[in-house]
Amino acid sequence: MKMLVVFGILVHVSQHAFGVEVSEWAESVILPCQISSVPRRPTVVWSRYDLTPSTVYERDDVGVILTDQNQRYRDRTSMKTDALITGDLSLTLRKPRLSDSGNYTCIITAFGNEKRLADVELQVKEVPPWAKGLVAVSVVLVVLAVAVGLFIYFYYFRTGMSLLHYP
Repeated sequence: MKMLVVFGILVHVSQHAFGVEVSEWAESVILPCQISSVPRRPTVVWSRYDLTPSTVYERDDVGVILTDQNQRYRDRTSMKTDALITGDLSLTLRKPRLSDSGNYTCIITAFGNEKRLADVELQVKEVPPWAKGLVAVSVVLVVLAVAVGLFIYFYYFRTGMSLLHYP
């Protein structure tokens, strides 16, 4: 019974609601979740209750638990390796997609007691069509510049011709 009281005191933090916005082309996004003191033998679960299965990421003091993870998050989620020591239970989501927009919940469980630590609303913003076109044009220009550079190199320098003709 003493452990139950200790757990209640250790995780007595106010629940926080956050809003996070990110572009769909971002490398990653961090969903924040903090706890001031981590109880012994904890399990941390990040969930999205509008999905089945709802588990986005799960970790205990032994390591990452992938058995119930929703497949759309496979190989795209992580926490810092020392998260259960520092109390920084923030989730990193790599390569955010438009379909990742939604409400995420960070929950810690120890000794059968569960505490909701954070609710995070993630909004993945679509890149405007004009920006996608600008990137496509930039890629074409870079390829064209490389091709012109290679042509000049091989035609003029490899054949011994000079760019400047002196009489």
